[in-house]
Amino acid sequence: MRNLVVLASGAGTNLQRIIDACDSGEIPRARVSLVVTDRDCYAQERARLHCIPHRFIPRGKNFSHQLNAELPADTDLIVLAGFLSILSREFCEQWNGKIINIHPALLPKFGGKGMWGMNVHRAVKEAAEAQSGATVHFVTPGIDEGETILQECFDVNLDDTPEDIADKVHEVEQRIFPKAIVKVLDRMKAADKIAFVTDLHFSEKNILDKGATPLDNWKHILSDLKQRGIRKLVIGGDIGNPAMYPDFFNDIKYFDWQLILGNHDKLDSLRSHLPFECSSEALYYTQQFGDYNFIFLDTSSEKLSREQQRFLQEELASSLKPIVFIHHPVMAVDTLMDKNHPLKNRERVQEILTDYSRGVTLICGHYHLHFEGQYKNVRQVIAPAAAYQVKFNPDENVSDVNEFGYLLLDFSGTELTVEAVKFQRDNKK
Repeated sequence: MRNLVVLASGAGTNLQRIIDACDSGEIPRARVSLVVTDRDCYAQERARLHCIPHRFIPRGKNFSHQLNAELPADTDLIVLAGFLSILSREFCEQWNGKIINIHPALLPKFGGKGMWGMNVHRAVKEAAEAQSGATVHFVTPGIDEGETILQECFDVNLDDTPEDIADKVHEVEQRIFPKAIVKVLDRMKAADKIAFVTDLHFSEKNILDKGATPLDNWKHILSDLKQRGIRKLVIGGDIGNPAMYPDFFNDIKYFDWQLILGNHDKLDSLRSHLPFECSSEALYYTQQFGDYNFIFLDTSSEKLSREQQRFLQEELASSLKPIVFIHHPVMAVDTLMDKNHPLKNRERVQEILTDYSRGVTLICGHYHLHFEGQYKNVRQVIAPAAAYQVKFNPDENVSDVNEFGYLLLDFSGTELTVEAVKFQRDNKK
């Protein structure tokens, strides 16, 4: 259940619309968990009638500080519904991406200081605007400057009064506010997901000779990620020909991305494209993600160096749940790929992982097939390749150039779930 905190300063008609939308399922799996007002208003009575907790915090310079102290720890979204106080810069930055507001005009027009209520509608009339409407946007320190989430307009008639415009805007607000909230909650859900894309093999002759289409496959995967709203990405190695690096890294510049190296990658060719400084001989590092410790390892040498082995042991000692991103699978799989191209010192890496007292998840690539297995305390998930697949076979490598895909890691629940997203080249589904 997603928890919405609604801030209001007036009659609370938009608050009521949100309550009703949550109750009806129009905003699915959500509820208004708290109503906050900054003055006496009917929104307080609406909260009481629906048995929703309410807090009154008077206007003043300490308002944002007091509000922060009242917000429940499980707050998912703060919704400003006819709320007139200005939130502090510190508050907006702390809750960045989790505060939205509805404004009674088509932003960026008629926004900013003093543009609220009838002031907006009178300004629209005086400017002889042909259209008006409403905008739902993210709240930032700049008044009405946040990214637009949803906007709807209508034609303003010549004989419309400011009051007529206000009535029409309110109708628009009632239509778009729940839709905008659903859109933001869906975006938040997508923020809990990370795509793992591996074995792209751009412009490698032996791959192209098989009849594979790595670049076309990547463009399709990229389109799918954007359609799903996925913003976080881990590249699992074996990118391909360095001549393709500029275009590839331009493709992912709007993602929050990380990178591990496979046996087709050379760190020296990639240093200039990394989002951070790396002066070591191998690319390994960690990143905290909620309750998880992401451990990124480098097997471009087809083995895990002693330095990385020590690093892995140290990081496994963390109290966070470990997710290890490593190009080469560590635990044995009954395929010819595993027999011919394993991680060279995997027995030692297996010892490190199985000596660990708690569960650990490995996210891998390299074998060009999707496979998941449990080995003592180690869960190993091998991703489908972006370039082409190899059929699961213990005796021979049979390529399937028509199938490709990636992994989608979902951290929204209490435990990690992993989905293999697969496509067929003929129909791209």
